[in-house]
Amino acid sequence: MSIRATPQQLRRLAEIIQRRNADAVVHVDAIASGGLLAEGRELLLDLLSAELIERGLDPTDEPNGLGLEVEELIDLVSAT
Repeated sequence: MSIRATPQQLRRLAEIIQRRNADAVVHVDAIASGGLLAEGRELLLDLLSAELIERGLDPTDEPNGLGLEVEELIDLVSAT
């Protein structure tokens, strides 16, 4: 099942991916056009997972505000 990304989700996803690996932003564009390939999905998920681990957890390893947002984006990318 495919989930349609909102413009806000795509914008936030692009911001995070741009910061982590500027060359991977092309895969965010592919989500918008419906042409995301498996290798692009895997790269985006790797980058989002790294963001979650590095910036999205509080000292008790619970998701903070950013972490909750990244988890939502992981769900979105996984479903596309």
